[in-house]
Amino acid sequence: MLNGQLAQSLEGLRLHPGTDLVVWAETMFPGELREASPAGASPDPETRTRLLRAADPMGVAGTASRRFLTGAVVRGRDREKRNAALLVGPGGRVEARFDKVHLTPFGEFVPLTRRLPEAMRRGIEDGIRSFVGFVPDLVPGSAAPVPLAVPGRGTFSLGGLVCYEVIFPGPARDRVRDGADILVNLSNYAWYGAGMREQVLDMTRIRAVECRRPVVVATNDGPTAVLDGNGDVRERLPEGEAGVLAAAVPLDGRGSLSMRVGDLLAWLAAAAALLGAAGGRAAGRRRGAAEGGRAPPSLKNY
Repeated sequence: MLNGQLAQSLEGLRLHPGTDLVVWAETMFPGELREASPAGASPDPETRTRLLRAADPMGVAGTASRRFLTGAVVRGRDREKRNAALLVGPGGRVEARFDKVHLTPFGEFVPLTRRLPEAMRRGIEDGIRSFVGFVPDLVPGSAAPVPLAVPGRGTFSLGGLVCYEVIFPGPARDRVRDGADILVNLSNYAWYGAGMREQVLDMTRIRAVECRRPVVVATNDGPTAVLDGNGDVRERLPEGEAGVLAAAVPLDGRGSLSMRVGDLLAWLAAAAALLGAAGGRAAGRRRGAAEGGRAPPSLKNY
């Protein structure tokens, strides 16, 4: 998998040598990487060597301008595993990182098991392992915006959304409120159906409109695309075809009503719907009571 990803990236860089950022999808860096120090410092030697093996041919290791953003599973110093995205710079140095915060139940973790007694937890895990072959054991991380310096253009902040986090309005708003100029969604769609992939892209367009920020979507088997702050798809790879998408990201610094009021409009709409339903039910009862008080019609009226 690594060789295939790298070959595609190298071909794309050959055709587009001015590329500032190379983005791979969620968990596309194979295996498990290890964190020997906090984000922003060097990873352990083995992990650094593996990152260099990918970053060096792409010109990241020897240039101050190009960066490499890849999804990977990272085991931290606390021994816990997280679904992460690493921004790799010269020398294989991890300059910044964001993690998935909202994990997929039963796909990435088993709800409530950490609160159960040890014997019960192990029994549940053994049952899951016998059924699917592994036990989802990821933990949530943190997702502060990642700074990306582009020579001659300034420094921009990337707001990371991993996989299905993009379908929720809250995480995207949080990234923008924290200063994100560009939203980046890394996803692994290998286990999604075709209709579901398109549905997620539609939801991503809504996030772009709500936040008035461009969204870069990098997937392994789905709609890899660049969206502008109006939710329009500026560039896109054909689904199901291997390839490289090279695109300029259209920056958008506008504000929006959604950013100002959050979910207030949704709650107001829900309240209005409930009031409308309650009002309709009450009106129906009043009509029924009024009709029940009338004398039934006699045959002579017909």
